[in-house]
Amino acid sequence: MLERKPFYRLTTLFETKCVHILSYPKPVIAYLRTIPIVDKVSIEKQLQCIEEWAKEHGVGIDRKIVEAKEYKAEGKRPLFKNLWNNVKEKQVGTIVVFDLSRLSRKPTMLIEFLYDCLRNNILVISISEKWFEEIQKDTRRRNTLLLFIEKLSELRLKYISEQTKIGMAAARAKGKPIGRPRKKITPKETYELVKKGYSMGWIARKYNVSVSTVKRRLKEYLQRKI
Repeated sequence: MLERKPFYRLTTLFETKCVHILSYPKPVIAYLRTIPIVDKVSIEKQLQCIEEWAKEHGVGIDRKIVEAKEYKAEGKRPLFKNLWNNVKEKQVGTIVVFDLSRLSRKPTMLIEFLYDCLRNNILVISISEKWFEEIQKDTRRRNTLLLFIEKLSELRLKYISEQTKIGMAAARAKGKPIGRPRKKITPKETYELVKKGYSMGWIARKYNVSVSTVKRRLKEYLQRKI
């Protein structure tokens, strides 16, 4: 007769498979940014907190990225864009920030960035939000978060598509044109200019359109004449 193992033993074995205690993979990158006037947490304060965390955990910071200049568009930050590219290429081990909003104050962008980090096994440490590190340590919770973000992205794209279709249907009902507006130059004008000997490049520059647009207008005119 097989010996029945205690429940606590089974639980321990299960947790061993599901929980993976992470170290802090190299390279460790500290990312710092602030908004002048509005932000009360200065670059110096962020750096102090990150260095205290690093000392407490015995972690060496390999590189500090300081986004001192503030950009109107979140996606225009050159240093952050470079960091994101490094994440996609798996050239980062750990990213340390004072809080998650330093990465992006735009929720959709922050979620997309964190998703890329999770998918590529890059650890994100927030000094102010310790719960996020705990999620990354637990394989089950981490995978659940990844799945949730994926489904959330699918739902968002579906919502955008549906709203676009609704908007187009409403525009058609009101008799409004759908799609990009046509350029100013007409097929007949194009034909007359070409007939006078003007090049397509010259016509394109004069009307501020592409050469391909000039060719299309000429083709439209010739097809009508056939």
